Amino acid sequence: MENKLELNKFLVEAKRNTYAGDRKSREIKLLDGGRELTFENGIYKYRDRYYGFNSFSGQEVVWQNEIPIWSMNYYGQIIKETYKTISGSVQRKITIDEIYGFLKKALRNVSVDSPYRGPSKFEFENLNYFRDFWGDLEMFRGKEFINNINTKVYCLDFHGGLIQK
Repeated sequence: MENKLELNKFLVEAKRNTYAGDRKSREIKLLDGGRELTFENGIYKYRDRYYGFNSFSGQEVVWQNEIPIWSMNYYGQIIKETYKTISGSVQRKITIDEIYGFLKKALRNVSVDSPYRGPSKFEFENLNYFRDFWGDLEMFRGKEFINNINTKVYCLDFHGGLIQK
């Protein structure tokens, strides 16, 4: 891989234009039950293919000039039903859609320094997103969580790296 910074910038652009963004790319429902999001810019092509909703599993791949150069696998799920206060002491369940909507907000904040998932921390209302990883673009492993106040409600594991020719 000649230019890792160029790849990092492309990954950020691709992620913001697919699942984390407003899906400017075309989402395809696959015959095998999966969904696929794609994004292209210049010599790079990105594909995110995933299966399931809760729980879910997927893989992202980047090609440079039609040659696969980078990949990341992930598995995540909502792990606990939880409640949020909406007025004084009135509480209601947080929906799956609210949790995944918050996740997308966090993932839109992906950075060029660590283009794997979202930022190390992100907060909105009572929800908190945390991400930690080890390694670099060549080989990495990480985890992300969402907490509602002090209750963990979502988790995801991810790993990947450069693909050698």
